[in-house]
Amino acid sequence: MTPFWGISDLEPSATPAGKLFAPADPSPIAPVPAALSGLAITADHYLIVGTLQPGGLLVFDLYAEGPPRRLCWPEAVPLEPFDIAARECGGVWILDRRHRRYWALDRHLRVEGRDQSELTLRTGSLEVFQPAQGAQTHVTAPRLFPQGSRSMPPLPSKPPTR
Repeated sequence: MTPFWGISDLEPSATPAGKLFAPADPSPIAPVPAALSGLAITADHYLIVGTLQPGGLLVFDLYAEGPPRRLCWPEAVPLEPFDIAARECGGVWILDRRHRRYWALDRHLRVEGRDQSELTLRTGSLEVFQPAQGAQTHVTAPRLFPQGSRSMPPLPSKPPTR
């Protein structure tokens, strides 16, 4: 039996010396998660595992090899996954017991934000390059993120028993 993956596989690798292209101002890399909480396997064959520090998810493609993809939550939106459940049509439900919220992720693992208040992570701004002629201006859209829902969706009613 061989290991599929280890937590050490997430450790950032150093940029090789002598490379022509490198970040001008490297942003800090998210730390390797020390604690994991909750997991589910989706209908699309992804293993989803919650991370506590930083709050987010590890997404393992069970058909492919290699390390998981990391989905980090914005720092302004706290997430401490307690339980994760697969949704019938793909995607997952994430329950955050500490903050009393839950999130729905669709089959592409995008956070669904309907019926939720949204936090503005970045305001819209005027783009640097504008048309030389014309009345149209180009604006960058604001970046929003759902804050999670506090109320559970209605459960389907049970058929009457006989």
